[in-house]
Amino acid sequence: MTTPDAISPVSRTALTVAAVRARESERPDKLFDDPYAAAFRSAADLPAFGPGRRFGAGERGCGASSCKAEEGGDAERRQPTTTPQMGVPHPHVPGKIHRTGPSPLAVGFAHHAVIRTRFYDDALLAACDAGIRQVVLLAAGLDSRAFRLPWPPDTSVYELDLPPILTFKEGVLDSRTAVARCARTVLPVDLLDGAWAETLREAGFDPAAPTAWLVEGLLVYLTADEAAGVLGVVGELSAPGSRIAMERGSGTVVRPDGPELARITELWKGGLGGATVDWLREHGWAVDEYELRELSERYGRPVANPLPTGFLSARRAG
Repeated sequence: MTTPDAISPVSRTALTVAAVRARESERPDKLFDDPYAAAFRSAADLPAFGPGRRFGAGERGCGASSCKAEEGGDAERRQPTTTPQMGVPHPHVPGKIHRTGPSPLAVGFAHHAVIRTRFYDDALLAACDAGIRQVVLLAAGLDSRAFRLPWPPDTSVYELDLPPILTFKEGVLDSRTAVARCARTVLPVDLLDGAWAETLREAGFDPAAPTAWLVEGLLVYLTADEAAGVLGVVGELSAPGSRIAMERGSGTVVRPDGPELARITELWKGGLGGATVDWLREHGWAVDEYELRELSERYGRPVANPLPTGFLSARRAG
């Protein structure tokens, strides 16, 4: 099995998301059940995200500006208290809380990942309900939807990503004797190399048939030109009626409030940012947008101050 050390820094972010999915799957009111997320976390020797923590109803999500204000403002003046999950009195600075759990912004990102997972689950199953039987997961990472979603019997799912992360993933799945609930094809490719389109075709993908595309957590790690290149290839392969689900993109600058997030945000290149929706519309897609706040309420997980992010689903014009 490929060890996590052999996985690229960007691909390693999939391990963090798997830890979040594992934690969500343990909740009695879980929004999804990912039975393999904990196995990925264990194989990578990662701790559970936020031991003892529960995210969602009753807990405050946090936008970037609010987190920075809280950490550098009121927190400085707070009297020493002991909070098992979040902090203890700082050992060297009187009156300052020494954080021992996830930062407010990290909690916000975890909430975002949970809502994102459920939204994309729903989007893919809705595409199947509409008759689509061809699904492509770009930068699939440790996505286990091929194993956990109730696909129609004749559904084909293609998973594309870099070789090391897929090798790690397959090793874990094999150790659990996981059985896919669809016709699953795994393709080690570099999505920045346009040759991936031909690899996909050779694997049985039919560009004349409508496709459900998922681009989860990818574009922010690409430049605008790279993101446009990937989406351009998707467009060329998409028959009328195809669908795509992805993050909406944002021009907002997120300033991490702790090292655990800095290791991720320093890899960001922004993708198409706030121009994502316009780019899609200009290239033949009809786009629907969804705010994180709106989806959080729909799924029964409202938070007082969610991250200012959102998602989109789009249909290819006929």
